[in-house]
Amino acid sequence: MQAGGALRARILVSRCLLGDAVRYDGRSKPAARVAGLLALAAALDAFEVLPVCPEVEAGLGTPRPPIDLVRGPAGLRVVDRAADRDVTDALDRVAAARLAAPVHGFVGKARSPSCGQGDAACYDAAGRPLAPADGRFAAGVRARWAHAAICSDETLDAAFVVDAALAAAGDGSPSALLDFHGRFGEEWSAGAGSVTRERLAAYAVGGARRAYGLLLGAAAADNVRKAAAWSASC
Repeated sequence: MQAGGALRARILVSRCLLGDAVRYDGRSKPAARVAGLLALAAALDAFEVLPVCPEVEAGLGTPRPPIDLVRGPAGLRVVDRAADRDVTDALDRVAAARLAAPVHGFVGKARSPSCGQGDAACYDAAGRPLAPADGRFAAGVRARWAHAAICSDETLDAAFVVDAALAAAGDGSPSALLDFHGRFGEEWSAGAGSVTRERLAAYAVGGARRAYGLLLGAAAADNVRKAAAWSASC
């Protein structure tokens, strides 16, 4: 998305992590790291943070009976087992609408049947535990926007910010991201305070140049300090 002539990375964030009381039990689950991401997004003016709660948007209400991932003859479905109701199609309609526009990053609630990433509980039709899986909405993000940066509230770190910027810059191929992290990701995550504009510029080739532009902007030194402070807090 363009804002003031500059490309901005669009990041979807689970609403419960932002302090909204939308969980199945009517509570929220605010996360300090996510609050830090919001502060960084505001400081750099390079990221657009978009709240999302697939279950509320699917009309399931708050509070609501918990839903589960159930693998059966029809594949992996999402079921309100208390009411014996399949809510997969309702969640898929939400995903189709919310993922129609580009998504460069997604921060989802860990272990959520909607937003978890490889850690959501999964069961067979008899209720026996199976291997964990992606939540339904998280799986939709991966399928629709394969190069988007994806993490949970428990794994969010500075590397996610760079990955989202790279995705927004149109240079989010797996090979580009692997090459980037092989040369620079560890240093960034360890603390960007020692990284100067010139050091970043040394890696600025192709789409990566635009990604660093997202992070640095006009006030390069100040933005590096802001990013470094957030990195150190992770």
